[in-house]
Amino acid sequence: MKKVLRYISEQGFYSLFLFFADRLRNEIGTRLILKRWHLRNIYIGPRSIIRGAQKISLGENFYAKDMLWLDAIMRYGDQQFSPTIKIGKNVSISRNVHIAAISQVTIDDGVMIGSNVLITDHSHGSLADELSLIKMRSPAQRPLLSKGEIKIGKDVWIGEGVVILAGISIGHGAVIGANSIVTKNVPDRTTVGGIPARKIS
Repeated sequence: MKKVLRYISEQGFYSLFLFFADRLRNEIGTRLILKRWHLRNIYIGPRSIIRGAQKISLGENFYAKDMLWLDAIMRYGDQQFSPTIKIGKNVSISRNVHIAAISQVTIDDGVMIGSNVLITDHSHGSLADELSLIKMRSPAQRPLLSKGEIKIGKDVWIGEGVVILAGISIGHGAVIGANSIVTKNVPDRTTVGGIPARKIS
């Protein structure tokens, strides 16, 4: 009780309310996901967003800290898609990770993902799109385009701040250095880093 009173005096009652609301939302959300996907040993942190859950599959022993965003996009404006996000067993994800698909993103078993990572198989239009240039559409108004699916192999380690773009395959046991942008395929058991990511070892 003393800890609660100290928290209220330092942070305010509203902060305490938000804390418990987050915990309750997470507990309810996790139980619904467990029921839908028939999984055990799954944790999804507070302030997370899961859209298109029927197009997303998770393996057992899945752990994600707060602000996870799994987004299987089935409709965007007038566009319709059949996306798939497949995540294997024993996958660990840190804070503020966004995984989005209009085609397919596959993450194999044993992958570890650092904070502030973006994995997306699409972009908001292209400057090569003449219609976008003629009408000067804002990025949010441009059609979503994909250059292909993303495949991440077993036991890959993805550092903090990494961006993985469409059409990329990352081999088993690869390491992606922090703050890298991956624009080309990464072979098995290879370490890459930089912008764009290049082989380090």
